[in-house]
Amino acid sequence: MQAETIEQVETILEAIDRGSLEAEMIALKSRFEDEGRRSRDLFSARNRAEDKIAAVGGDAAVAILEAKRRTVLLTIEDRALAYLRLKLGRPRPTGPCAPIATVIGVR
Repeated sequence: MQAETIEQVETILEAIDRGSLEAEMIALKSRFEDEGRRSRDLFSARNRAEDKIAAVGGDAAVAILEAKRRTVLLTIEDRALAYLRLKLGRPRPTGPCAPIATVIGVR
């Protein structure tokens, strides 16, 4: 909004409702405070997350944990299959092709 004369500025200022501007200012101050609090909370949460990641010890530690997790899962799967074979009366395949026979389901 631009005015070229003082009279235009005075007309614009007279048309403004001071009460609604004050109410809007109060609402905006409250929102600003809420957003500031939220920003601090999010920053704090981000820092805590970064600290937890740093505590793991970097990429090598994560890779080691993932490898251990996969090993445990494969061991559980292998033992579960052995149990089911035993329950069904099917012996576990033996010999040099045993891993392949197990994968393709040969008895």
